Amino acid sequence: MNWTKAINTKWEKRTLVMNYVNTYGFDIETAKQIIQVKQGIDKKFPDMSQEEKDYLLLLLLGQTTTEYDNFLWHNTAGNFRDYFNNVSDVEDAYKELGLTDEETKKLVYNLRIQHEVTSGAYDDYEHLSSEQRKNFKKSAEEAYGITMTDTEFQEFWNEKYSSFRAKGNDEETSKGVPGPGNNADFTHQSMTMATHLKPDFALAHLLGGKDNAEDLAGWEGDTTTNAEKTPSIGNDDYKSDLDSVNIVERMKKNNQSYLEASNDYYHELESGKTNRADEFTNHQSLDEVKDTIFRSLVPQKVYQIAPDVWGTKDRTEEESMTYLKENYPESYNFIKSLEQSKGDLNE
Repeated sequence: MNWTKAINTKWEKRTLVMNYVNTYGFDIETAKQIIQVKQGIDKKFPDMSQEEKDYLLLLLLGQTTTEYDNFLWHNTAGNFRDYFNNVSDVEDAYKELGLTDEETKKLVYNLRIQHEVTSGAYDDYEHLSSEQRKNFKKSAEEAYGITMTDTEFQEFWNEKYSSFRAKGNDEETSKGVPGPGNNADFTHQSMTMATHLKPDFALAHLLGGKDNAEDLAGWEGDTTTNAEKTPSIGNDDYKSDLDSVNIVERMKKNNQSYLEASNDYYHELESGKTNRADEFTNHQSLDEVKDTIFRSLVPQKVYQIAPDVWGTKDRTEEESMTYLKENYPESYNFIKSLEQSKGDLNE
């Protein structure tokens, strides 16, 4: 029995490594480092429940990106520092979990670059400014502990960019910049899932409850102004937002670990047994999604009741979709993609 369990565990970890490679564009080395972090948590916190171990793993990976390591997110998803003594930054936490200094630098670098590339913040080498080329080269050399010529860095960067961006919407925009890629944003997905799995109270729960905080950390925060920001969602966020909900729901329904639920989910996506959008709308009513987006973004119609007397009324769904298409095309694309059962966001 122990031998069988060990073989199954080894197979599950190998499958998860390949999910990290195929879904997010990480290389084998980075994927294995993520597994090392998981194993470090298992060793350091042997009495912790599996769900809380998964929560800490996702929280730590998500907050590796500085965008998610701030007051707002600490009071939404939590703060990884609460689980460690005298740890000031994410690098120290990884080392405490057993990673070497070299492994830590590489992991942090790749998690942060994957987030920036999938979100469209960084381009391929040819589209980088001279200042970006200089700074990015320095960062890569520090992370990998090597010195590169400009030509070597160009090859290094384009390989990373191509892997993280992945094939997908390969057309050029009107400005001549490559269009969005096809990979999910790993740290965004990790933080959204951590918000769902948070085992205790967060200040964000005061503003509409836990369910509302979970939605704002994912699809609602990307498609409305309810998180106090302009709607912005690309294919990276679309996949991350839907997959976050789908995997967490599987974890809870089937009493599975993050590793088990992720492996099953991505295997079924690849085989065609499940559909990303349909599974999401089984958990999150499409009508409620539309209503949430309409209430946030679509103003009521003003009509005249009598001379100098005006009233307001809600727009029809058709009118609301037309308004979104003209004023918030990304949110419009989100709804249409769900309606059409698309695994990728309509562009």
